Amino acid sequence: MSKLKTLSEFTCFPRLPPEIRQLIWQFAIPIRVFEIDYLHATLGPSESGCSCDRPAWPLPAPRIARVCREARHVSQILGGWRLLEAKDYGFNITGRWTWFDSGADTLCVYTWNYRNRPNSNDARYFNLHAFCQTATNICVGLSSLTWDPLPMPLFFAFRLGDRKLWPRLANYMFFNDTIHLHLPPEAIRTQTLFTEGSYTALVDIRDTKKLKQCQELWDQHCLGHANATRRWMPEITPNSFPGILNSPERAEEYARRQHDRLRNIWLHAHYSALLDGDDMLQDRTLFKPDSIDPSKPRFLHHHPWARKTLAKMPDYRLVIVVRMCKDYIHDASHLYRKNEMPERRVAGANVLPANFSFHGGFEQ
Repeated sequence: MSKLKTLSEFTCFPRLPPEIRQLIWQFAIPIRVFEIDYLHATLGPSESGCSCDRPAWPLPAPRIARVCREARHVSQILGGWRLLEAKDYGFNITGRWTWFDSGADTLCVYTWNYRNRPNSNDARYFNLHAFCQTATNICVGLSSLTWDPLPMPLFFAFRLGDRKLWPRLANYMFFNDTIHLHLPPEAIRTQTLFTEGSYTALVDIRDTKKLKQCQELWDQHCLGHANATRRWMPEITPNSFPGILNSPERAEEYARRQHDRLRNIWLHAHYSALLDGDDMLQDRTLFKPDSIDPSKPRFLHHHPWARKTLAKMPDYRLVIVVRMCKDYIHDASHLYRKNEMPERRVAGANVLPANFSFHGGFEQ
């Protein structure tokens, strides 16, 4: 079914009930990454990732919504696909929307944008809290946890482990580095690294097959835009893939460093939450001797308190975020001046569900 040439409708098994047709068609739906980014929630390239990149248009409705009216209605009732609003702050644009499948898609957090008492009219915070009850996959950026004082690490350490808040959360991922691939249209049509309709891929550090795909795309199309990645100075770039692919030791060393950073953030959050007078606050044997920055301490992970605290941490899997940037954007004839933004519209606004409100999501 994933090889169907037309995606506008699903004509197989017309005599089956719409519920069954929906389940069948779900196997052909691509898995996407929904990102809570620096400026806005978006599915696609972000201005914060590449100076030449610009936010992508909202993705079209998922194919399940085009099966038939009955199946569309069933999918809305079951909540498999949800229509989400994203506000683009800095520009007077509201009502950008996209689709999120809580059972398959991944919520990718670059920054938390979290408030204890969120404004009910702010769709970003509303959507983030709405995800909690249905999201099964989450990917956290280490940069989103570097905060002084510590509201974000505390949220990371305590709220993500709250099963009442995240009852279905099963897969935990984290990342530190982002690779940008600047691809021409012909490469976008033939590549297999990104699922259909997605501009972001989460590549496991031990997935040598996908790392090789990324390296091949880089070698063939992206060397001319190497400065766009180099300016971010990530610890890992496609140029370093050969060494990682050919040396498992280098991959393990990279993974070890990132996991150590994650564990220190986890321990820092729990240590900061200790009550005044706790004996552990006076135990200097908990810290590494070279811990200089008091806001970012490094802990001895074999310390009894550290071992007990780390045992509560979910099993986070290290990934690399690979972002696709369409090559035509870098053509001088298509670049817009710094103070100008291209005309933008809400694609597919004529297919919004009847119970959806631009100021609060789905009405009950």
